[in-house]
Amino acid sequence: MRIGLSRVAVEGLILLIALLIIMMLFGPGKGLTRAAASRLGLIGSAHLQAMGGGVAGESATSTYFVVFIRNLGPNTIGDPNQDSSEIPNDWQVVVNGAPCVVRASYIRQHNTDPSLENNAAMEPYEIWEFGFRCPKDSVPPAQEYRVSIYGPNGVRTYYTIREG
Repeated sequence: MRIGLSRVAVEGLILLIALLIIMMLFGPGKGLTRAAASRLGLIGSAHLQAMGGGVAGESATSTYFVVFIRNLGPNTIGDPNQDSSEIPNDWQVVVNGAPCVVRASYIRQHNTDPSLENNAAMEPYEIWEFGFRCPKDSVPPAQEYRVSIYGPNGVRTYYTIREG
């Protein structure tokens, strides 16, 4: 008397496992699979987090803002071979639907390795004080500012600044 699985049962099990893998990679489970793999650092781009921010000042024509953003990893955002003066070419900010001005002089980089603070890349877990200004004619003073920050490689984050 033989103890074990029959050949038909084994082939059926292999077929079922193959079908499940195909569905997870190409079917309805694709989003869940990508999200899990991204969390494990196996695939995907870097994730950007807005940690806080506010109005930093005003002039007669502009409102100045700062939002603290952090690269949650696992990848570097931007090109580490570029100088920090290139940052405005790769980042865009929109406040309440209107584009704002990003300047390299408005950005302060905070990295555990100070030698990496002068490049145009945001290494994993690096924090930036991301400053920008918005003309008052396109973004008038308000009680609430909806900030959208778009960076290289398709990264983005959102933050709402509430006054008062």
